[in-house]
Amino acid sequence: MDKLFSRIFKENISVKERLFYFSLLFCSFLSLLFAFLCTVFKMDYDTIIIGYLLTGVFALFIVFEYFSQKTDRLVNIFLILIDFVFFPLFFIFSKKNSAEMLIYLAIGFLLILIFLRGPKRIVYLSILGAIDLFSIIYTFWLGPNALSHYMGLNFNDYIRLIFAVIATSGYGVFILTLRRKYALIELKEHANEGLKVEQVNFAKDMFMVNVSHEIRTPLNAIIGTSDYLLDSDVSPDIKEMVSSISNSSHALLSITSDLLDFSRVNSELSLEVERYDIVEMLEDIINQFNVRLLDSFVNFYVDINPKLPTTIYGDKDKIRQVLVTLLSNAVKNTKEDHINLKVDFENINEDKIYLTFEVEDTGKRLDEEKINRVFYPREFSDDDHEYVPDDDISINLLYCLKITGLLKGRLIPKEKTNDVEGSSFLFEVEQDLDRPYRGIYCGTLFNDPGRVLIYTDDNKDYFIISKLFDQMKISYVAAESDEDFLTLSGLNTYEFVIIGNVRYNEIKDKMNDSGINWNKVVVIGYANPAYTGEPFKYSLLKPITCLNVAALFNKRLNNSVKKAFYKGTITIPGASILIIDDNRTNLDVAENLMSRYKAKIYKAASGKEGLICLSREKIDIVFLDYMMPDMDGIDTLKEIRKINDARIASLPVIALTANVVSGAREMFMDAGFDAFLSKPIEIDKLERLLIEYAPVDCLKYDFDV
Repeated sequence: MDKLFSRIFKENISVKERLFYFSLLFCSFLSLLFAFLCTVFKMDYDTIIIGYLLTGVFALFIVFEYFSQKTDRLVNIFLILIDFVFFPLFFIFSKKNSAEMLIYLAIGFLLILIFLRGPKRIVYLSILGAIDLFSIIYTFWLGPNALSHYMGLNFNDYIRLIFAVIATSGYGVFILTLRRKYALIELKEHANEGLKVEQVNFAKDMFMVNVSHEIRTPLNAIIGTSDYLLDSDVSPDIKEMVSSISNSSHALLSITSDLLDFSRVNSELSLEVERYDIVEMLEDIINQFNVRLLDSFVNFYVDINPKLPTTIYGDKDKIRQVLVTLLSNAVKNTKEDHINLKVDFENINEDKIYLTFEVEDTGKRLDEEKINRVFYPREFSDDDHEYVPDDDISINLLYCLKITGLLKGRLIPKEKTNDVEGSSFLFEVEQDLDRPYRGIYCGTLFNDPGRVLIYTDDNKDYFIISKLFDQMKISYVAAESDEDFLTLSGLNTYEFVIIGNVRYNEIKDKMNDSGINWNKVVVIGYANPAYTGEPFKYSLLKPITCLNVAALFNKRLNNSVKKAFYKGTITIPGASILIIDDNRTNLDVAENLMSRYKAKIYKAASGKEGLICLSREKIDIVFLDYMMPDMDGIDTLKEIRKINDARIASLPVIALTANVVSGAREMFMDAGFDAFLSKPIEIDKLERLLIEYAPVDCLKYDFDV
């Protein structure tokens, strides 16, 4: 008994379990007292036996609860036994006046209200109401002992009625008081826990900001220097080694981004709707996983609807987290064959769409029971509702479901036939468009694409390209052999000549002899190829999508469409750029990256040096690092805005930072920055900012195709 009371009062058990213990103890005491009174007042033996039987039943449940500690299951059995079986049968088959049973029936309703929640409570109350109604009708009108219940009450009947009123009201007051007491205690504990969680989350966020900065800052120097060397005229051997360094650095950057995403699993989520460019988001994701899969035996295929609008309103970061997590799961699970990402949409009306993503892989088939427990917990017993996954993939899927619920979207596993390995997940979310939509689409071509010659290494590449060209209304001719390709390419009647990397290496000498126009040659390659001394102009990197095809024909270079020697698509001679960063290496890297644009570059190693430079020189754009000692980026920006000069007051200041955790962009925008550029610096994003903020009279486009 001492152990029982120690468990109830001292151990850290749930409120439901504690109330169940108290209910059993109180009801056991009441039934024992009832049996004792029946014995004292010499009532009929049936009533006495029932009293002792109830006492034994309650005691048995106390023992089961103490040893099994399966409260949910025992509560269900207890309610069914007492409410649906014992009370109704005692009411129906009692030969004496049993009016007090009407009072006991109230305990049944109270037990259900105390211990059950949601749909189960409604179901139990409905069943109990039907059973009790039948019991009353049968007992007082239809049953063989119906007349006995209308006879006058004797002394024992009054005793039972009085006891029933006292017992029912006593239990009600007792259990409701306890419930209120422990609910208040639990509320205070949750408040304290909430405060602790908030403090822990704040500390974690600050830690992740520092980790992001400390990892991405040196990566910025490595990747920036590598890209600079890849674009310079160095020997092929050096360029091959630099390419390996660059690819490894991008892979490490991808893993760092995954860690940042995973760190948000237990964070409080909030919806942040903003206008965003889905092309930019998808290109980032594709590049991230393209590098990660570079040295694997897995092909990465991406199918994006060319008619998908590019300008969308929604929570881009949450959608990106779901996609990155699903793709990361696919990478972990897949060692060979392929991973597919399909992006599509469905019009709801003129200003809303359903955005759909499907991630499919050919990896090991996932455990169906675990997946079903994650996605369909209601199909399992109550104990499984508290199911905690024990593997990374299931944990990640639970996180995706959490985000999907916040987005009011849908995430479901798609069934595969028995003979097909791998897994497939469909993610859908509603997004808003401009009203009416006047933007461009993922496959929009600004000029007549002309005709294209295609010669690929395998049928899969040809199928992908031909399907895209058909969707984007691009006229093409497919070469069927080396001789056929050399003959057709020598005619110089094509806007582009697209050839697979393997076929190019096999016949490049013959291509030169055929009189081909190398400015029109596009080689299909892989992530970050190191082409040195090659005569062709462009490389089109896999996976081939409407995004990089549109970029190629629109002459918009990015990470998937590169020149053999990337000099930039614009120049801004006469413009002046100020770079403020406390890291000398990063200053040199940024200067090297921006020097190709023929602007005058000024460097400052602190906020104070930057302010001095602004006071002495005419500056057109400022790139300002965030994490600096003494004066950080925000403090420096405030001092810049205080300068009493109309020219400086409207000066575009761009946050240059390695802090890419959730909410960083919003923080910089709220602080007054004009734009945000993350480290490591990506050339295409840098060029977009220069085109937007450089003086118009200095901006010159350089298309040499």
